[in-house]
Amino acid sequence: MTTETMSRRTFMFRSASLLVSVSSFSFLTNACNNNASQTAALKINSGKAYLNLDDPAYRTLHSPGNGVKITIGKAIKPILVTRVNDNEVAAFSSSCTHAGYNVLLPQKGILTCESGHGGSYDIRGNVLSPPPTSNLDKFNAVLQSKKIIIDLNNYI
Repeated sequence: MTTETMSRRTFMFRSASLLVSVSSFSFLTNACNNNASQTAALKINSGKAYLNLDDPAYRTLHSPGNGVKITIGKAIKPILVTRVNDNEVAAFSSSCTHAGYNVLLPQKGILTCESGHGGSYDIRGNVLSPPPTSNLDKFNAVLQSKKIIIDLNNYI
């Protein structure tokens, strides 16, 4: 029986390589699955995005306090769309106004930045706690029957 001794450096390198490989595969698999369903369901016409709430990709928007991210193009970060209440929706940039980090989907009606810096926003994209000092950039969004219409032309 032989025992192979591994240096600390080799162990750390191999462990880190394995961790990166596993997490990258998981991230890519989830990203591909999530984006494919949302992109297929998204309709854009004359500078407006139309989300059909009957589509499985947007079913989470049936309940207030929930949200989804939609990807319009590679030039901008995904847009966060949230269900505020039974009659109101909101749409805004998913880029934190403090440092540009990704803003996560709502948890119990609160949006937080993935950086862990402690900043948070309400379901309408308004600052709740610093370090952000300004609200998320908003798009005009309306709920009409079972559709959400987002005007992509300008921030409001």
